[in-house]
Amino acid sequence: TTDNIPTAFLTGEAADIQSLGLTSPFYSSFAPQGRIFINPGVSSASRTFDAQGNIIPWSTNGPAGDGVGATGFNRQAFRALAIPTERYLLAGTAEYEFAPNHRAFVEGTFAATNTKAELEPFPLDPSDSVNGIYPATGVIPAEFRYNGQLLKNPVVPQGIYDLLTQRNDDGALVYSFSRRLTEIGNRGATNDRDTFRILPGIKGAITANWDYEAYAGYGQTKESQVSGGQVNVLNFKNALEAIPDVDDLNGNGNTTEAICLDANARAQGCVPISIYGFNSITPEAAKYVQAPSLLQSFISQKFIGGLVTGEPMMLPAGPLGVAVGAEYRKEYSRSEFDALQQAGLNAGNAIPRTEGDFDVSELFGEVKVPLLKDAPFAKSLSVGGAARWSDYSTVGNTFSWNAGLEWAPISNLRFRFTGAQSTRAPNIAELYTPPSQDFPSVIDPCEGVTATTPGATADACRADPGVAANIAQNGAFTLNQADLQGTSGFDKGNPNLQEEKGQSYTLGLVFTPTGVEALRNTAFTLDYYRI
Repeated sequence: TTDNIPTAFLTGEAADIQSLGLTSPFYSSFAPQGRIFINPGVSSASRTFDAQGNIIPWSTNGPAGDGVGATGFNRQAFRALAIPTERYLLAGTAEYEFAPNHRAFVEGTFAATNTKAELEPFPLDPSDSVNGIYPATGVIPAEFRYNGQLLKNPVVPQGIYDLLTQRNDDGALVYSFSRRLTEIGNRGATNDRDTFRILPGIKGAITANWDYEAYAGYGQTKESQVSGGQVNVLNFKNALEAIPDVDDLNGNGNTTEAICLDANARAQGCVPISIYGFNSITPEAAKYVQAPSLLQSFISQKFIGGLVTGEPMMLPAGPLGVAVGAEYRKEYSRSEFDALQQAGLNAGNAIPRTEGDFDVSELFGEVKVPLLKDAPFAKSLSVGGAARWSDYSTVGNTFSWNAGLEWAPISNLRFRFTGAQSTRAPNIAELYTPPSQDFPSVIDPCEGVTATTPGATADACRADPGVAANIAQNGAFTLNQADLQGTSGFDKGNPNLQEEKGQSYTLGLVFTPTGVEALRNTAFTLDYYRI
């Protein structure tokens, strides 16, 4: 509808998109042309250049801070709203009566799923303290010592080189950069997952009032994921460290062309890389630094169990129903990335191998007791309950139960009440996952605090020198994009985890109206939950 759109916009008189009350997205500061930090560690100011080293305009949120005229990178333009999925499913079941009232059965399922996901190109920060190319110093030399002589990297444009003033311990001029690796291609992953399960068993009647069922089964899921768009940080470092071929090592007569400094890297096909300006990375350099990633995972479950159900006696309101049984399960899981991903050497998070297993033995039972039937104010009244005792190899014994009551004062109105205690043992990933890097979202209680904001929280915020300086500069404590998205931490499993427990209560009613043809086969329910 156009009800809330300003008339000036509808008549073509709007100056810009701001007339709609909309803002453009906050663009990423990782630019495809690269950002060069001239004085890394001293100043956070950066500049963008073209491939010839000429300074070009740069803004992530527009000159006025309103998203208009921004020249940053729009990540959302590369992200899909839905992931393409292809899925096949095969399921079957069969039964065979090998004796009167005794049958063998088998159930089987197989599912194959293929998905393809795509993200924007990788944002490379070579100074990342965990998995960067230069994590120790955070700076990249623009000069390298060769045979005792300090040589300029011929790949660095002269316009950038002339701006550098900071030197490292070896006397070389240094800089830092961040860059969107568009020449490497979009990040993405293709996933192939196969799931298989088979369950054979037997079931039948023991007596006129008792039935049995016994079963054993096996299931597994295998996943293979191939990802692209990452880079080998060791190869990228070798490609950045280039010198002029003063000794004409390749014998082509050119002593000014760029070659990789490290002789071993040259022997392995190292190609000098240029990260200065749009499309400056050559296909040969991109091939040398790219690092496809591979994930293999496997999950399996083995189980065996049985149960007996019956009606041991007849009560005035109906038969007493009973079920008892036992089950044993063994769970196993492993997840393993390629060696570069595990070591954090593909510029992404280090994700270690995870493997573990556990088994559990369980006893369970259920009972339903009819109390009244066709009595005054009790068309039916029954109570029931169930219990399950489990012995895990990880957390030990757990106990779950539920108990309930159902009362129908008349035939078309029924009330129900249930109380329960549930338990959940930790899974293999929660128990055994080694530390892996994560970038959690930040919710800062000081955000928006000004010099005059009242309250204890605001006072505590202003007592911090960093917060106070931020308020003095911005008028209110303001988080930048690095604050919001660049805070790192580590997630890991905990083998000392115990089971989770929950109590829940449900009160409800079901009303099925009669006598109104339009509401025939209609039921109304009302439920209250407390968990």
